[in-house]
Amino acid sequence: MVAINFFCAVMYYGLSMIVVLNAVAEIPAYGLTVILLEKFGRKPLAIGTMCFSGLFCLLGSLLRNVGVWKLIRMLCGILGIFGMAVTYNLLFIYTAELFPTMVRNQAEREKLCIDEML
Repeated sequence: MVAINFFCAVMYYGLSMIVVLNAVAEIPAYGLTVILLEKFGRKPLAIGTMCFSGLFCLLGSLLRNVGVWKLIRMLCGILGIFGMAVTYNLLFIYTAELFPTMVRNQAEREKLCIDEML
């Protein structure tokens, strides 16, 4: 779980710095997380959104940055941050359910602190 949080944080904050229009992808992702979570559950949704994000990031990295491909590459980046925003939002819910109530707040604070340091 620590490794998943680490790599998702690196990808989330890395993509947020690169893509200028990340708010266009992140705002709907937060609302869509709730809807998809009720329909698919935590684990399939986490796996699916990580694969979705990875696929579009890989596709965007393989495209050339010339002409119309520049727009398609930017769209792939926006879809990549969309998938990672859903995953990152889901990890907050998933991590909170793993810890007992007595240590939950401390564990969430430490997770946020480590994620921000990356």
